[in-house]
Amino acid sequence: MSYSVQLWGKGFENHRVPDLSNGFFRNPVFPGDHPDPSILKDGDDYYMVHSSFDVYPGLIIYQSRDLINWVPITAALTKWIGSVWASYLTKFGETYYIYIPARSIGKPTNYVISAPSITGPWSDPIDMHAPLGPDFPAYIDPSHVVGEDGKRYLFVAGTHYMQLTDDGLSIIPETFKLAVKPCPMPDEWLYHSPAPEGPKVARIGEYFFLTTAQGGTAGPPTSHFVFSYRSKSIHGPWEFSPRNPVMYTTTPEDNWWSKGHGTLVQGPKGGSSEWYLVFHGYEKEYYNLGRHTLLSPVVFTEDGWWYIPDLDFSKPLPMPIVLPGEKKFDLPYSDDFSTNKFGIQWGFYISKPVAGPLPNADRRPRYELTPSGKPSLVLNCKGDSPANADPLTFRTGDYAYTISVKVTLLNPETAAGGLLLYYSSRMYAGLSFDGSGSFFLHRYGTDRPLPNRLKRPTSLMIRLVLNYKPMVLTMYTCEDSEGKEWRRFETQVNVDSYHHNSVFDFMSLRPALYASGQGEVRFENFTYEINEVKKLTNDIGLLRKLIGEY
Repeated sequence: MSYSVQLWGKGFENHRVPDLSNGFFRNPVFPGDHPDPSILKDGDDYYMVHSSFDVYPGLIIYQSRDLINWVPITAALTKWIGSVWASYLTKFGETYYIYIPARSIGKPTNYVISAPSITGPWSDPIDMHAPLGPDFPAYIDPSHVVGEDGKRYLFVAGTHYMQLTDDGLSIIPETFKLAVKPCPMPDEWLYHSPAPEGPKVARIGEYFFLTTAQGGTAGPPTSHFVFSYRSKSIHGPWEFSPRNPVMYTTTPEDNWWSKGHGTLVQGPKGGSSEWYLVFHGYEKEYYNLGRHTLLSPVVFTEDGWWYIPDLDFSKPLPMPIVLPGEKKFDLPYSDDFSTNKFGIQWGFYISKPVAGPLPNADRRPRYELTPSGKPSLVLNCKGDSPANADPLTFRTGDYAYTISVKVTLLNPETAAGGLLLYYSSRMYAGLSFDGSGSFFLHRYGTDRPLPNRLKRPTSLMIRLVLNYKPMVLTMYTCEDSEGKEWRRFETQVNVDSYHHNSVFDFMSLRPALYASGQGEVRFENFTYEINEVKKLTNDIGLLRKLIGEY
């Protein structure tokens, strides 16, 4: 089936939101690229973080009281430590911790940050000296748990675990051991790789429940699975659930692909058997939106095992709890730059991470008024193309949209600026210009100069229109300051293939502001509009009309 945005609730700018305002919700609870969810229940509040990979600031913390409506409260990680993979948010005593696997060239390792309050201030990252390994990152996906002995432990990919020091800031290397042997995968199954990862431990009654992921997080639609184990001791032995795998995608006809990386969390009503599974998955045929966060109730059997009931995750499900007036998870993406949304909406996509501090590790956008008194955002230029310029991006979960912005070169002799849809340093699309009057057409990770296209090259308005099925990008420019005379650019770009299964990187296609060269580029009045969701075809009548006029 093809989704219509009418199936969801409506938020700002008609973004789809999960709360249907009738006692039901529809997945995803986080539309767009929110992979590897880690969730903490703290009293009546829930907090969640996701993998931020190469986007900084990273590890945005979201808050909810009903598991459906979430609001961002802060970005916990502001210092670059490399590409941030599946992290783990927890609370021990009165202190909050996030355990972070970070991959950088030269020193892939695990870090931990802590804070006295969920809103911060969060500490600088502390290297735990838990290396990720030269080939497969064996220590990724750390998960904190307190054993029956009161000691603190860290579970990692491969279903290994190790003891932590009492302060939770270091590992005790000699305690590293295998917790349970990963489940073998049938040769006849279609999946990405065995990849035992994402271990999460929840204590429910007399048992510790270990939840793991296998099968790889991308690849075929039927990749990724959730397995469940239980033990009365953190040291095992671990029993294998008779219902394994407890979560998986059975067929490419399912509306959610590669479902996995699940975490158990107790529901808001507090019942001993009221538990949910938070997990991620790709939306059918929409790999370039990334991995969304989804939610499912779980059911416990009489003998104490949990399983996922037979549910259609494309259909409405009952809200865990209805709290009148609860804030919706949504933000307006349009930005006139009158308020600072850096770290909550906007973040730099670090194009080519290097070892050690980045030369521009403290790079921040500058918010200022233009000479005519209008709000604006100013970026320092970096690199010489989108591949190495660290564009300023944000994630979206919408199928089709139109974005536009006014771009002004404050140093036209040396700077270039533009508007993009950005997947990674190897795959992006859009338009930019420089002070010589040249356009640059960006597509499939290439940059094609088109000289002598502009009359007044200091300032330009750019509009990008993303269509639905096929996902074709159409570009427009306007040289007049009032935005009255828009001209369509002659080249269109199909971006259907801009996703992980084409070029790796585990990311999503994102709107991006771009500044390269030397100097500064100013951006004004960024707008974002949802386009009508419909399949497009070429109307032959339009061509015949043009022929007649010709």
